[in-house]
Amino acid sequence: MQKSWLCQSFGPIALGLLLVSGLGTVSAKEYQFAVIPKLRAAWFNRLEVGTKKAAQDLGVKTYMQAPASADEAEQARLIQDAISRGVDAVLVVPNNAQSLEPVFAQAKQAGIVVITHESPNQKNADFDIEMIDNEKFGQAAMELLAQGAGQQRRLCRLCRLINSSSAQSLG
Repeated sequence: MQKSWLCQSFGPIALGLLLVSGLGTVSAKEYQFAVIPKLRAAWFNRLEVGTKKAAQDLGVKTYMQAPASADEAEQARLIQDAISRGVDAVLVVPNNAQSLEPVFAQAKQAGIVVITHESPNQKNADFDIEMIDNEKFGQAAMELLAQGAGQQRRLCRLCRLINSSSAQSLG
């Protein structure tokens, strides 16, 4: 799996990767990409804005579908729906990396490119895009927190979705 660190926008980078990864060969075919984030939320609304702009700039079709909540079964169903539609690629921000391995395998068997975000070391993905190096960011944050704590160094790590692979990569 290839990784791209410190990217500024998932949508444009992901679509650009697709176009240079073999899908971008000269052809009259119009490519279609499904974007499936963790859930419908303001954070991912920005992803949709960037994806639409990149699609317009690059001359491809995209659509975004998201579960109403961080529901991994619903996310898998949305990916299966994209496979049934015959999209050329799925761009996914997984709720639970392990639960999506089978559906990503189905996508790859169907010839669909799989790109993930916030899912380092994702099995059955062609690319993963990370905005930061999770390990280095976590180390730097904990060092700053420890400096600010002075003599008291009892720290804990909080994370919103414990099944996300980016949270699990922190150990």
